[in-house]
Amino acid sequence: MAKLDRQHVEDIVGLTPMQEGILFHYLKDPLSDEYFEQLCLEISGKVNEAHFAEAWESVIQTNEMLRTLFRWENVKAPVQIILKQHPLQLELHSLQDREEDDKRLQLNDIKTKDREKKFDLRKVPFRIALCRLEEEKHEMIISSHHILFDGWSSGLLLKQFMEAYRGFSRSENVVRPNKKRYKDFVKIIQNQDKEQQKRFWQGVFEGFDSQTRLTSEIIKRPEERRDVHHRIRFSKDELERFARQNEVTLASLIYGVWGIVLQKNVNEDDIVFGTTVSGRSAWFQGIEEIVGLFINTIPLRVTRTPDESAIDLIRKVHGSLQSRDEHEHTPLADIKRYSGLDGQAELFDTIVVFENYPLDRTVTSKQGEIAFSSYSAFEMTNYDLTISVTIDDGIEVCFSCNEQVLGSSSVIRLAEHFAAIMKAVIRTPGKRVDQIEIISAEEKKRILYDFNNTRTAFPDHAAVSRLFERQAVRTPDHTAVVCDGRTV
Repeated sequence: MAKLDRQHVEDIVGLTPMQEGILFHYLKDPLSDEYFEQLCLEISGKVNEAHFAEAWESVIQTNEMLRTLFRWENVKAPVQIILKQHPLQLELHSLQDREEDDKRLQLNDIKTKDREKKFDLRKVPFRIALCRLEEEKHEMIISSHHILFDGWSSGLLLKQFMEAYRGFSRSENVVRPNKKRYKDFVKIIQNQDKEQQKRFWQGVFEGFDSQTRLTSEIIKRPEERRDVHHRIRFSKDELERFARQNEVTLASLIYGVWGIVLQKNVNEDDIVFGTTVSGRSAWFQGIEEIVGLFINTIPLRVTRTPDESAIDLIRKVHGSLQSRDEHEHTPLADIKRYSGLDGQAELFDTIVVFENYPLDRTVTSKQGEIAFSSYSAFEMTNYDLTISVTIDDGIEVCFSCNEQVLGSSSVIRLAEHFAAIMKAVIRTPGKRVDQIEIISAEEKKRILYDFNNTRTAFPDHAAVSRLFERQAVRTPDHTAVVCDGRTV
């Protein structure tokens, strides 16, 4: 790796705890799909490729995280190096002359090959591809490493791109926004009150003995991880109305329901799972306009007392969320140490993430020559089960799991449990948690009746000894008797 010329460097900044955690997982396996982000957007309208490139060059110059690379060797602690300039990494593909079926195959192939090109964090891990599908239809592929920025930032970047593109298309002077730097946030995080954080998280884990995992740690994972996904949807109006009536947040409701699902699946009244917080606290003025990685993953402990109702448990979760607000930037490694649990074991193996993509009207409405008509995303965490919550005209809950650890049938069953408990909580919030059925009526029938339907025809004209002899003739090499570890 060539040494950087100091005159090309704008700044050198330390890492946030979340960035350090992501770098740790990257160094364990640089070729992993974990934390590779691919956002694909369909563009309607005729795209001018020159203006397209100019717009992204402007966005890169506006946001220092798109000019950032990383160093961890021969330094006391890992650092991120911000370059003064960095050229746009752009690939152009023309598919408009192909047949429709072939066009889609080629587009999928481009996306797959793009994901196979892993990032080297010693170089800026950000690139763009533009695929021309028709004269007025394109697909834009934005690929980055999660160490640079979060989902909220994606919305900011798209908004800036659209404003810059329209400006260049109209030969207007494109003015870059004047905003705070990610460096300002890093400084605040590095100067947190560690003692206060320690007291808080020790209190959270007081009396917590050990974590019962949903997944098994003894399964040997293959070289290539494969994830399976299962999605369920809920009425946004119904869930938000329930939250308002009971004076809790939507997050408290969803976290509470998942807590009940976990408690029932691992047969424990006291469990912990991970939650990803946005990290964009109101006390940092202008934070909502900064592109960077502000999120943090921290644990949520959900306990259940005898005779506790579902709504009481959810209100307790609501209180826990409020009390931890000022401690949400505590490094997960520190929380693990404060918990007093086994240093080798992970605090949790499942996380719940609320996806934030602020695709506002500037992005989604067609005020100029082009507009975004739809989008899709590829992302993967290092956890065995990630539950992603997306809120649009409804509420989608996506269960993504490492197939080698949980399996597709298990993740579907967990999603069904989540839906069943959500339905029970909404309809009968005062019902005791231990009385809520985790399985549907159909699954209950399958377990109690279908699986136990072992009736079989039995010839009543022959003695049991005679039937045994016939079976021995048919399968002479099979085991007949097992006793104290011996077989006959």
